[in-house]
Amino acid sequence: MKNNANPLLIILSVLVPIVGYILFFIKKDDEPTAAGSYLWSAIGGSVIGVLLVL
Repeated sequence: MKNNANPLLIILSVLVPIVGYILFFIKKDDEPTAAGSYLWSAIGGSVIGVLLVL
């Protein structure tokens, strides 16, 4: 299965996690592999954000 996730959107998902969560819900039915990439990027961005605040 090929990952059709846009690298720029993955970077944006790390920097602004809400974008990744929204992309996940938009793409989850049509492109599940790409949606998973956006979700994991958003989770990673959220974790990084929390660690920077602590």
